[in-house]
Amino acid sequence: MSLNTTARDTGRAAGKWTPPRYMVLYDCTPLAGTAVLRAFGHAASCRASVFIAGLLLPETGATPLPDLQDELDALVRTGRRAGVKVTAEIVMPPTMEAIASRADTEQVTHVICMHPPHALHEVFTRRGILLTLRD
Repeated sequence: MSLNTTARDTGRAAGKWTPPRYMVLYDCTPLAGTAVLRAFGHAASCRASVFIAGLLLPETGATPLPDLQDELDALVRTGRRAGVKVTAEIVMPPTMEAIASRADTEQVTHVICMHPPHALHEVFTRRGILLTLRD
């Protein structure tokens, strides 16, 4: 696994440490599930909290995706059992602008996702640290 990190000034007062706030983009795919579990690991090691942004995307395959809200509820329970402060909510509509706006509302410092699209990287490098986790 490699970590690609880009740092920015969070604008917080010098000398006052604030725990990181991770946002993980989750769309019920196996890669998104991997990103959530890795975010829990990172969060536990640095006392960070996690916000899971559920993205309700159109189904493209023959196999229907599981119910997004049920999946988010299960992930929240899993994170809490691991000692991570975690919340989750479906972000509507699932657009770059809505995701970025929610990141601002949640005071996100890091975004974690698997293989983010180029546009997502541009949006979040202005807002926080984008961690791209690759297998």
